[in-house]
Amino acid sequence: MPVARGRIAKDQPGQEVVLDRLLDLLLVTALPTWFFRAKANHRTG
Repeated sequence: MPVARGRIAKDQPGQEVVLDRLLDLLLVTALPTWFFRAKANHRTG
């Protein structure tokens, strides 16, 4: 994540696009994991 911190700290052209894509990537990877874990916990709990 040092790259992300460097991008956030500087105000450069294209920064908003890069940060939007990073957020997209984070959500695309995190949400399915969260849903699958919630489903697995519901079955066992």
